[in-house]
Amino acid sequence: MAVQGELKYYSCGPVGCYGMNKLDESHVTLVVSGDSCPGPEKWYCIPGSLSMVEVSADGEVHVVNKHGSVFKRSGVSACNPFDSGWEHLRVAGISSHVSYDRGVLWIICRSGEVQKCRFSEALPSE
Repeated sequence: MAVQGELKYYSCGPVGCYGMNKLDESHVTLVVSGDSCPGPEKWYCIPGSLSMVEVSADGEVHVVNKHGSVFKRSGVSACNPFDSGWEHLRVAGISSHVSYDRGVLWIICRSGEVQKCRFSEALPSE
């Protein structure tokens, strides 16, 4: 099964790969591994309208939605690859892109500013 809407982002971690299409729909597949990259046959839709996705080497999943808000996928693990939902992170400014690895969240704001946050600094919203 192909993802409809043409992929604009594709990012993989140890649990699976996430694809974001041009319709701002997010999908995850559990088939692709670091050893082989055949196109996945089965994609699962992730609810929400999201603009970009980043999956780190440790499996953390961060996204930016169309409004520039940053979210982290909660509870992703090999036993629970579909997690338990989104956690909104409070960050300064309106975001357009994120990158995360080794405990550091890099945020590119629509203003062009680049922010570096240790994950403990990007606090969940209340």
